[in-house]
Amino acid sequence: MLRNADGNGKNLMALFFGHDDNSLSVEWSHTINSTTDFGAELWPTAEGDLRICRVGDWFGMAYRTDAQGEWTLLKGESRPLPATLQAGAAGHVNQETADMRGTLESIDFAPISDAGQCDD
Repeated sequence: MLRNADGNGKNLMALFFGHDDNSLSVEWSHTINSTTDFGAELWPTAEGDLRICRVGDWFGMAYRTDAQGEWTLLKGESRPLPATLQAGAAGHVNQETADMRGTLESIDFAPISDAGQCDD
């Protein structure tokens, strides 16, 4: 997740693996000034890698099924977020009783110079 460094939660971008009532999915959301845009695609497995990239005001969200797989750009667009953001792992459960467990193997931060590197 990336969010405004002031921590108010009104401006953020997030990328998750999730499960709705019917299937596993890879989910993205953008919240700008408390208005959220959300989408999801079916996901074939309970494992994978997620990537959020930034070049200027452009943000990309990509995923792959395993460490050897090809990156797929799920969403890419410009967003008016400040130059300094908080970045890190996040999880959520969209129901009253939590029944999930997640495992993080690593979080890597690395510079990129153009948007094409997000799905390289």
